[in-house]
This record gives sequence, C-alpha cells and structure tokens, in this order.
Amino acid sequence: MIIKNILHNKFYVLIIFLTCTFITYFNTFYVGSLSDDYGYFVGVTNDGWNSLLNNFNDPFFLPLSHFIQLIIYKIFGQNLYVFHGVQIFFHVLIGWQLYLILKELNDQKIIFAFLTGLIFLILPYQTETVIWLASKGYVFCLFFTCLSIKYYLKGFYNSSYLFIILAIFCKEMGYIIPIILFIIEFHRGQFSLFKKKIIPFSLVLTSCVIIRFIVLNSLIGGYGGATHLNFNLITVIKTICSYLIKYATFYRYSNSILIAILVFTALIIISIPYIKTLNNKKSINKIILILALFITSILPVINLEITSLFSIQSDRYGYFSTVIFAIFLSYIICCWKTPKILMLSILTITIFSTLTYLDTKKWVAASEICNQYLNELIKQDLENKNVILVNIPDNYKGVYVLRHGIDEFLELNKIKGKISVINYQSFSSLNSGIEIYNSKLKNISCNVIKTDSLILNQFLLSPWEYDSILYYNGNSFQPLNSEKNYFWESI
Repeated sequence: MIIKNILHNKFYVLIIFLTCTFITYFNTFYVGSLSDDYGYFVGVTNDGWNSLLNNFNDPFFLPLSHFIQLIIYKIFGQNLYVFHGVQIFFHVLIGWQLYLILKELNDQKIIFAFLTGLIFLILPYQTETVIWLASKGYVFCLFFTCLSIKYYLKGFYNSSYLFIILAIFCKEMGYIIPIILFIIEFHRGQFSLFKKKIIPFSLVLTSCVIIRFIVLNSLIGGYGGATHLNFNLITVIKTICSYLIKYATFYRYSNSILIAILVFTALIIISIPYIKTLNNKKSINKIILILALFITSILPVINLEITSLFSIQSDRYGYFSTVIFAIFLSYIICCWKTPKILMLSILTITIFSTLTYLDTKKWVAASEICNQYLNELIKQDLENKNVILVNIPDNYKGVYVLRHGIDEFLELNKIKGKISVINYQSFSSLNSGIEIYNSKLKNISCNVIKTDSLILNQFLLSPWEYDSILYYNGNSFQPLNSEKNYFWESI
C-alpha cells in the first residue's frame, strides 16, 4: 500500500527518477568538451547574442536548443557541470512526463507508467544524447513533444500547438508530432476529433517550414538533400530491421551472435503472458499501435546511419524510438502477476543501469583522450604555421572525440595556425595512436605507419608545402620526415 501511494505521488516519483538518473549518469560530470562542442563555444564566444541572427552558424535549424545553451553560457560561462546537469535534468523531465501521460490515461496501472519512465531514463542507448552537448536538440525536442501530446490529450489544444512549435524549433524531429497524435486518436477511435484539428496543425507546420526556409535559405538544411531525401524501399526496410534487432538483442554489448540470440529468446519468454492475449482484437490493436508509433519515431532519421547497432555512435537518432521500446518492454513485464512484475522490474533496471554506467565510463575515457591530445598539441609550435597532423582521434569505441573541433579549439586558445589532417583514427584504448617502423615492401626498404584505422594507401608529402608534419603516438606528438614514402598498415 505504501509503495502504491508513493507511485501515485508524482513528486515522489520525480525524486526517484532524479536520484536514479543522476546516480547512473554521475560519470557525466567528468566528461569535457568533445568534437562539435568546440564549434558551438567558438560561435557564442565570438558572436554572443548575435548568434541568434546567424542561426549559430549551424546548417540545422534548432534555434531554441542553441538559445537555451546560450543562456547557460551567458550566466555560467563554459561551465560544463552546468551544461551536463541541465541536459540530464531535461532527460529526467521526459521520463517524468511519460509517467504522467500514462498515469492520466490509466491510473489503475500505475506500475506500468512508473516502469516506462524509469526504463526510458536508464536505458543504455541514451548516453550519446544525454552526455554529448551537441545532442541537446534531441533532448529538448522530445521534452516539448511530450508536453504537446500531454496537453492535446487533456484537451488544451492551443498549448499543444505551442509546444509543437517549440519542439520543432529545438529539432526537426518535432514535425512528427501530428502523425503521432493521428495514430493515437485513430487507435482510440477519435479520428473525427483529430480531423477538426487538421487545419490548425497545417498552419503550425506551414509556419515552421516558412521560418525554416527564411533562416536556412533551404527547406532541407542539415546534411543536405542528397542524404535526407535519399529514400528507397531497401533503405527503409534495412533501417527498421536494424532498430528492431538493436532493441531485441542488445548485440553490441556482447558482439556475440549466440548471446544476442539468447537475449532475444529471453525477451520472447518475458513476452509469453502478452503473447497469450494476442487471440483477441484489443491486444492485436495494441501491437499495431506500438509498431506504428515505432516506425513514426524513426521516420526523420530513417535514411541516416544505423551504426548504433554496433557502437554508441549515432544512438541519438534513436532517442525518440527508445520511448516506444520503453513502453513496449514495460507493458509486457506488467502482463505478469505482481510478484513476477517486481522481480522482472528489478532485474531489468539492474541490467540497464549497469550497462548505462559502463557506457558513461567510455565517455570519460574519450574525454581523457581528447584532453591529452589537445594538451600535447598546444605544446607544439603552431603559431602562424601550416601543420599536417597525420592522425586525429575520431572516436573511442563509438564515442566522438575530435571528428570536428581542432580548429575551433585552437581559436578558443587564440592560436593562429593552419591545420590539415590526413587520417581520422578510431581509438581502441587510451594510448592508441600510430606506430612507425622500418620494413620491406616488395624488397624495397620503406617506412610503415601502423594504425588501427582501415586505410591502406601510399602518400608522399612535399616538405615545402608545410612547416611541420606531426603524428600522435598515443602519448605525445612526434615529427614525421616528409621526404620519405610511407605506407599505412591496418592492425
């Protein structure tokens, strides 16, 4: 009875969500700036409030997300503790809003609402969106999306329209809100009510598109039409299947087909009570609803990379779909009787929070690699020099390190120099780098650059084009003799 009273109290639930999430994501506060973060800080440092006038030099249209971070920057400066704290807090608010929405739809199944919110918060596929500052648009957008859906279902339609606009101004994912509402209303048999809202929805979306076009001078923006409009049936099917496999097997946490099959089998076993109910129309309609919402949640990113099947990279694209997975998993768990619901809930939460905690440590390691690399870099003579960097840490086990940001970092440190990069390297350890040794290739003496990046090509550097050529060996920078031929060797 005490537990039920706690779960019915929304403020107690918020405290529980805050506690669980901040404990799980505690390592986040040891993560520094990474990759695109440097570009944002350069922009707001140079332009300040004028960044609003140039869309923060961003090809994407997410002005409200940037504006929220700009306010934080103006008040706290480049204090990453605050930036991370705000992003985690909004993540918690999303889980809380999911709980509130489901609670209002069916107050009798409070454990379902609570478990859905908690699973969403500690699901291990969230770290890129929650920790990486450059992913803030997905967090803010999903928060306003939840508010829009919540107020629509409560009948406060003007508030719902307002939150749609705010969601779209945070990230383009907001455009799917009317589709989500259509699916929900169709499932509830309220399509006639939704039809009355088509004109307001159309006006809202049209207005947002016009503003977007004025700001970007393009309807597409982002990665460009070649990427975002590259739709074909094979890509759509491949992406949907990849996301389903990702959530059903958790393959990347084992890299074992056998273990992935065992995980999928466990999911089927957990689903047995629900599967037994599929002989009635109501249960079938619910699974159709889940599938429709799931596909809708990945529509805006359906032609983007799905590398998150194998690593953390691009997990942010699936942030919206994790809501649907959390609802589905919570629902099938709640189909069991109370004692087993408790047991399965504890088991699920323990596994997910452990995997998430371990993933946060990867972000800490990536931050250490980034800091070590940049600290060694600024020790070099870079001022007014043309410098080639043979290798830059692109990512650490899928966590972005310095795919972007070198030039912006130097600008933040007021170092003027031209940097060119030969190889963006995937780091597999804190001391990854490249190793150079003498060898023979076809009986010809040569120098071999040994790296864990799969790049196999010969290159000749002209010494008169650059002042220095440096390579990073995992601990420090060393000069490269530009008068010699070098060959890449993949480890």
